[in-house]
Order: sequence, then C-alpha cells, then structure tokens
Amino acid sequence: MQTSYIRDITVNYVQLKEVDRFGNFSLQIEFGKERIDELKGYGQVKPLDNGNFAINLSTKPTYGKDTKKAGQTKDIPIINMSKETIEARIGNGSKAHLKVFTYKSDRAFNGSKTAPMAVMITEFKEYVAPTEDFDFVETTTTTEASMDF
Repeated sequence: MQTSYIRDITVNYVQLKEVDRFGNFSLQIEFGKERIDELKGYGQVKPLDNGNFAINLSTKPTYGKDTKKAGQTKDIPIINMSKETIEARIGNGSKAHLKVFTYKSDRAFNGSKTAPMAVMITEFKEYVAPTEDFDFVETTTTTEASMDF
C-alpha cells in the first residue's frame, strides 16, 4: 500500500462528487506515449483515438468494512492552485495533480488498484453538458406496400 502523486496530467470524465454508471467515484488520466513507463503501474494503459493513452482510476464511494470509517461516504477534495475548493464540475481536458493510493488487489489488471484521494486542478476547463445534436424528422405512415426493393 502506497500513497503517491501524479503531476501534470490531463483528466477526463471526473466523477468524484457523484457516482459513475458503475456506482464508483472515478476519473480518467490522459497522457502521451512518453509517460507510459512512468504511469503503467497505476492501471491498465489504453490507447485513445487522439494518439494519447489513458488509465481509469476509481474507488467505491464509501469506506470499506475494515476501516474506522466503515460505511461513511468518502470526500475526495478537488481544489485549485490557491487550495480553494472547486464545486463546479470538471470538464474533460482539465490539467491536474493527483494524490492517489495504490494497494494490492487480486481482481485488478496488474495485481494492484489505484484510487484517487485528492485532485488539484492546475488548468480548469468548464464541464459542458452534451446537447442533442440531431433533428427529429417527421415521418408519415403508409398502408400501401412498397415495391421498391
């Protein structure tokens, strides 16, 4: 078990105040090829469409039964460079320093799991909610069989 810091990293899909679709707090770290050897111990390295690479980090939203805080909700601080709390949602492409905790896990990709403990945002990008980017098309219903095959 070890606490460490990941500095100067891009973060995506930051969900540390509400749970993700798997019921976890999570985020993705994104980095260039030159940092693979440095970061591969934190999880499974996956290629991205933009040529960079990523590792997904996650943690359960409550403390485990073997801890003093069993069942309590975790508070993962998200702060800016002035150490002020950031309440706004973090947008993809924001830059950050992370404090993480790595521990042995038989179910993890490389035998260890890395959980985010704190995030310091060094370059904030505002989260922009996705919008519907298609138009509804009115259709007409016909009862006649079409012969155009």
